[in-house]
Amino acid sequence: MINTGLISIIVPVYNVEMYLEKCLLSICNQTKKELEILLINDGSTDNSPSICEEFAKKDPRIVVIHQSSQGVSAARNTGIKNATGELVGFVDSDDWILPDMFENLENILEENNCDISICGYARQFGDEVTDIRENNHFLTLPQEESLRELFRGKIYRFALWNKLYRRHCFDNITFPLGRIHEDLAVSYKLFLKANRIVNTSKTGYIYRTREESILTTKFHKGRIDSYKAWDEIISTISKVYPQLMDEVWLRFVWWSLDNVQTILNQISDKEEANEQFAWISREVRKHFHKIPKLKQLSWKVKLQLLMINYQYYISAKNKKILKGQPT
Repeated sequence: MINTGLISIIVPVYNVEMYLEKCLLSICNQTKKELEILLINDGSTDNSPSICEEFAKKDPRIVVIHQSSQGVSAARNTGIKNATGELVGFVDSDDWILPDMFENLENILEENNCDISICGYARQFGDEVTDIRENNHFLTLPQEESLRELFRGKIYRFALWNKLYRRHCFDNITFPLGRIHEDLAVSYKLFLKANRIVNTSKTGYIYRTREESILTTKFHKGRIDSYKAWDEIISTISKVYPQLMDEVWLRFVWWSLDNVQTILNQISDKEEANEQFAWISREVRKHFHKIPKLKQLSWKVKLQLLMINYQYYISAKNKKILKGQPT
């Protein structure tokens, strides 16, 4: 049963005891009071489950669901399955939100008769939060233009957490299990369910860049799984909105270049670097002949793309050479 006027907020939780209390306080203290707060404990081994239960004792709006560790996609799927709100939002458990985020998102959604509303976000580095914007200027876009901006990535991006959705956007849509970059695989599908979206410049979400992650992050082999999502995106958008393919190809190019740069920066073992580069090269070669001569690309970027296609990438900056091998 769907509850009109209720927002279901889905929070996947996994080993975030250092940050969880601030996150949950920021949700519980929202100016929008009609909330259903779904905490999906995905097999945490630290004190996170106890923190969730303590908050649930104090706030009847909180529902705690414990499951074995299956990943963030599974946790979000559990949240969607159990949500009863007419509207759905997401908060990552190491981030936090400003007090009026969901009230503002709901207001602009209803006032503009939209299916998705989006707010600005700021980043937190240590104790410093940057770029909080108070201006509530908003932009409404029909479906085609909203998708165009999604792939352009200048106004908003694929992330789920700074958005509010009407429940019907999730009809017959689930997050892919066992993959990272699940936002990439799902966001465009949600936009295809929305007749109109509205975006506000006002900051509502604070994305935490965790210092320990910066120091310990290594290239995640799951990055290669993102190309499964790209295959789906390319197939779908080329059929539904072929006029948007320039934006799709451009985002695909930047995504691939970013992955190559991550390999150069984060993999010191030459054999492993070549192995991961080979996967990316294979995916780029698969679509290379379809990528038009994009005017937005500089000669330098075109050269980098050409090197990926020919499986031989030279980086003067990193003083490294990547060679694609058969996979």
